[in-house]
Amino acid sequence: MLTVKCPKCAVAMKLAQAPASGRVKCPKCATVVAVNPAGKAGAAPTRQPAQRTAPMAAVDPDDDNFDFGRISFPSASATAAVSHFPVAGQASMYEGPIPGDPLAPEPDKSDGAGGDGDAPPASGKKKKKGGMSTTAIVRMSIGLLLLIVCSTIGGLIWRQRMNAGPSEAEAIAKLQVSAPDGYQAVGIEGVLVLMPKGSAYDNLPSVIDCKAVSTFESQSTYFLGAMNGGKRPLDKDQMRKKAERQLGGEILGGQEMERNGYKGIKGVLDGSIFLPRMQVEVFHVDERFCILGCAPKSMGADPSVPVDRALEAEEQEVFYKSFTIGPIPSGFFGN
Repeated sequence: MLTVKCPKCAVAMKLAQAPASGRVKCPKCATVVAVNPAGKAGAAPTRQPAQRTAPMAAVDPDDDNFDFGRISFPSASATAAVSHFPVAGQASMYEGPIPGDPLAPEPDKSDGAGGDGDAPPASGKKKKKGGMSTTAIVRMSIGLLLLIVCSTIGGLIWRQRMNAGPSEAEAIAKLQVSAPDGYQAVGIEGVLVLMPKGSAYDNLPSVIDCKAVSTFESQSTYFLGAMNGGKRPLDKDQMRKKAERQLGGEILGGQEMERNGYKGIKGVLDGSIFLPRMQVEVFHVDERFCILGCAPKSMGADPSVPVDRALEAEEQEVFYKSFTIGPIPSGFFGN
């Protein structure tokens, strides 16, 4: 008969023979007690800790006696077996690319927040709800300002056209009715004059609108030019220099004079690249800058050459007497 003593509660258990399993359960504390053939009880065998092995000596390929044949390399596997899967507690939420990452994809600007509408922005700032952005307000202000400026300019142009005089074609046709035979009415920027008929000059100045003819009868030259002169008044030196630039020559003299109630200057054009030497008169009236020119055949001609001076005087009288600066025509844009 075997007597087994519980090592925990010291209860003695009598057994007829050792159980086949080699263990018995204490009826008092339910501790499993090992039974050896000798009848001595003991606790369940404990696992002995594994003995630590001495670390291997470091392998140095620089040693003289190093054997390269002892190196073992792991063989590559066609498919890596998955032995571990992350559990739910180890999963982490994707928080977006690292700030400043040059390889990070650009956010979709059409979504407003650049991704999930429920996720907060990466910068940590709360998205403003409602209202207009500063950029939208600035753009709207610029648009309104441009609209006001364009409307003002359009109103000024419409008002100027409504207050303008008759069209230039109507004024020329009206003057032509009273023109003597052999003369044609010429109008530029509302400046009107009767010119003797003749052949027109080519290669005239392109900045100032002008017309020059060499008459059929007396073979004299007459010139009319007009342009927008601005509202600022010009003194005689400014008028002379401006006329010289337009005619491509030098004006000798430049004395003050008056013609048909219009004050201006007169002189002699010399060295022009466009016109012959001629007498010129320059005016700046009602925003129009105009030039009259006349070069009779007798001016600087050989005294032995016959000249019809009476015809020259008649042409000059009609030309200068018909000179008129009318109202600003429609379509004229002052400055």
